[in-house]
Amino acid sequence: MTNDIDDTFVVVSKQEQNSALISALGLGLLIGAFCSSRDTSSVDSVFKCIVPVPITITDYSNRIGTFTNCDSSSFVIASIFAERVFKKHPEYFCPLSAHKLMCSLILISIKFNEDIYYSNSYCSEVFGVDIEELNQMETELINLLNYELFVNFEEFEKKKLILNSLVKSNEVKNNAIQIIEVDQNKSKENQIQQQ
Repeated sequence: MTNDIDDTFVVVSKQEQNSALISALGLGLLIGAFCSSRDTSSVDSVFKCIVPVPITITDYSNRIGTFTNCDSSSFVIASIFAERVFKKHPEYFCPLSAHKLMCSLILISIKFNEDIYYSNSYCSEVFGVDIEELNQMETELINLLNYELFVNFEEFEKKKLILNSLVKSNEVKNNAIQIIEVDQNKSKENQIQQQ
């Protein structure tokens, strides 16, 4: 079910809003760390902007959290999707692709996670992108994820803790990159042990 701009907004408590904004900020910090560690010569894609976007990635994530009224769990799931894409396709991440990747990740996670969500035309206004471009980004991201959208409870809880710690951390970029490197090393160790 989708909502259009004129439909009634879902009413959420202040605590739920704060939780969603913390998760939104965490997602923004995580994506910012992924993208800032790379140069702008990454692969040309539907996600890559021609010029830098004049809003910080954390302000952008908070804007999305505010105007979509999505649950904090959607931001956690979006961060899981971000990590999956980063592990398989790091060439898509650069400072010029951060904002479009973020809005695509959130759009997919909201549709996957929530019963009621806004239409793509409303989201395109919130995200500041053309509707056709948003549709292309959504399709491309689902392909990059190889349609693997399921998130188990353990993975969700782990990522939720990571996002909360990123928000509290003073060394956001270093922590986010270290978390990914540790996760990648553990995956390699597990693969070696299974052989």
